[in-house]
Amino acid sequence: MKVAYAKNCDFKNWIDLLELVKENFPGLDLKQYENILQQSILRQEALIAKDDKGELVGELIFSMENCELEFLAIHPSHRKKGIATNLIRHMFDLFPKGTNLKVITYREGDVKGIAARKLYESIGFTEGKLITVFNYPCQELNYIV
Repeated sequence: MKVAYAKNCDFKNWIDLLELVKENFPGLDLKQYENILQQSILRQEALIAKDDKGELVGELIFSMENCELEFLAIHPSHRKKGIATNLIRHMFDLFPKGTNLKVITYREGDVKGIAARKLYESIGFTEGKLITVFNYPCQELNYIV
């Protein structure tokens, strides 16, 4: 598996993967997301993971300015293979030591968030503020690089 910055040529495959997992992202507005993705690619704040055949199997958007992991998706047939962990650890390496990073995910007890919370907690994220996003109860998790 190879992790790299996403490029414009990855855009279509990125959106194809998003279509497979979009039900996991309440409030997702595809047009707005496409604009965010284009800007993230330009700023080198979008990472992809490709398997040995060159298939896009994971994608991650982060914000240097907001110190935030903003989006993470793994192809359903490639989950539990360490792809998400590799993408996140690659992102960690891009931030200065001591940076407080956050990710917003589902609250504890929400069945939609069981896998995500398990992943983030296994990497070392800790619980932060309870918040609401798109009228859905969420929670910030934090990690010090």
